Amino acid sequence: MADTFTSSSTTFRDLPLHDDVERALTAMCFVRPSPIQLHALPVTLFGNDVVGQAKSGTGKTAVFGVTAIEHVIRYVEQRKQQIEDQVVGDPLALILAPTREIAVQIETVLRQLAQFRSEIVIRTCIGRVKALVEHCSLPCSSIRLLVLDEVDKLMARYFEKDVSA
Repeated sequence: MADTFTSSSTTFRDLPLHDDVERALTAMCFVRPSPIQLHALPVTLFGNDVVGQAKSGTGKTAVFGVTAIEHVIRYVEQRKQQIEDQVVGDPLALILAPTREIAVQIETVLRQLAQFRSEIVIRTCIGRVKALVEHCSLPCSSIRLLVLDEVDKLMARYFEKDVSA
């Protein structure tokens, strides 16, 4: 229970979130951040790196999901003209997950978080990212945020060859 609830009176409204993200969190019935969210979001929202570790179901996906959506919104709003000239579909954030199931779960959360921002396009890329990059099917020059979800599994022996290449 202590992993998902906190005695803090801090709500998501107290965090420096865009109104659309705050509305999305409310629509998702999130009012108060969990301990991992309370500690990580103030750091990640200002562009700092975080290595977060917590049990399953404690809100880690929301941490990097909110962070990703916030960064994309800020990027879009600060660079409207540049973005109009940018190739549609170039990714601004890349989130790597070790399994298809986890990738689909992440996509679901991101779609909910971006529900009030129609210009944000979310795609799940099932397959090997390395092959997509090598075949120029995944442009990486526009990526501003990289998330490695379940990095322990990504770095496991099974993935070691692809990650280190």
